[in-house]
Amino acid sequence: SFDTVIAAKVGSALAKALVTPPAALTAGAVAAAARLTPQPGMMDATVAYDITAAGTYFADLLGRLQTQPGGKEMITPEMITAFSSSLGAWSGAGAFHFGMSDTAKLQIEGAYGTPDAAKARAVMQKLLASMYGETGALAAMNKANGITLKVTQDVRKSGATPVDKVEMVIDETKVPPAQLAQIKAMAMGYELAYAQPMSFMASDPKVLDALLAGKQGGMTVAATRTIGPGRNVYLDLNLSAFAHLAGAMGGPMPQPVKDALAKLKPSAPIAAAASVGDGRTRQEWRIPVTSILDIVTAVKAANGKGPAPAPANDPGF
Repeated sequence: SFDTVIAAKVGSALAKALVTPPAALTAGAVAAAARLTPQPGMMDATVAYDITAAGTYFADLLGRLQTQPGGKEMITPEMITAFSSSLGAWSGAGAFHFGMSDTAKLQIEGAYGTPDAAKARAVMQKLLASMYGETGALAAMNKANGITLKVTQDVRKSGATPVDKVEMVIDETKVPPAQLAQIKAMAMGYELAYAQPMSFMASDPKVLDALLAGKQGGMTVAATRTIGPGRNVYLDLNLSAFAHLAGAMGGPMPQPVKDALAKLKPSAPIAAAASVGDGRTRQEWRIPVTSILDIVTAVKAANGKGPAPAPANDPGF
């Protein structure tokens, strides 16, 4: 386990950003988690932070980074303006789930506080355009790599709520053939639906509909139990799920190793938490050694260096 406290310089911009969020935001993060899937993912998290304090710091940081070599190409004035104007659209509380579909594609679910849904939608559209639009800061780089981000508004309605869509478009002529399968698996598109007091995102349209209807069942982040209450951010990282994805995606590894990773049983996640206040941040990590040993054992067995791992009846990812 690791427990680290980092203190910002007194009076610095970072110290002003590291303030304890209101208790209502902690409750908001719990409420957001209650809307997501109960199925453990590769990464599950809840966050609660003072968005005005943190956002002001990051907007200032973007401005300073823009003056550095290469900064003007990556960070445009439009991006800084869009980011700064977005701060009042979010509450600062949210929850997120990253999992994997049966076809080995990344899946995301998210719920986050939006006191003003219309403003949240407007500023998000502006922010996405500033980064990924035709003249966006990241557009040229993405096109050169064969990947563009397409944002479509009003693709459908979920009940009375309009839905926007963000998807990755891959130019296969610009992607090395050996990397194409992995890139396709990582090409995580999603839909966005803005509502009050909470907005949602999901890769699967049916899941987005369930999120809006409150029918997903409720996500539990194990770190809240492993580390304890009173933190602002909680995070689970499931190593066996990441290994399962690596095995399912393929790539430059022997087939027996891919098969072994794909058959790993679910294991206890790495648990992490962070808390902020008075210009300090505390970070706590709990790392289950057995979860790491399970992966090492599986790889050794696949290479003929150890016992074969027991097959999983239900991978649970």
